[in-house]
Amino acid sequence: MATEIDYSWVPKASCAGEPLGDFFVEAGRVASPRVLNMCKQCPVRRECLTDSYTNEHASGGYRGGLSPSQRRRISLNDALELVSEESDEFRIDAA
Repeated sequence: MATEIDYSWVPKASCAGEPLGDFFVEAGRVASPRVLNMCKQCPVRRECLTDSYTNEHASGGYRGGLSPSQRRRISLNDALELVSEESDEFRIDAA
């Protein structure tokens, strides 16, 4: 029996209602600064990033501010640490 995935966090995402195509770019390309900033400021960034590592159907596109190739190079734990550090920097810059 398949485990049901909890997507209750999705409506809280900064990208909710945005065109999904903005988060999927050609290999070797970088998402727009608007998309990357949206991810960096997202209140559910960790949940999105975790989903990209644990859900085989969610492995493409920018998730949690990281590209698929970035996610392939580092573990989930390292990715979560990275986004925590970026969040701390964002809070300091915004102050």
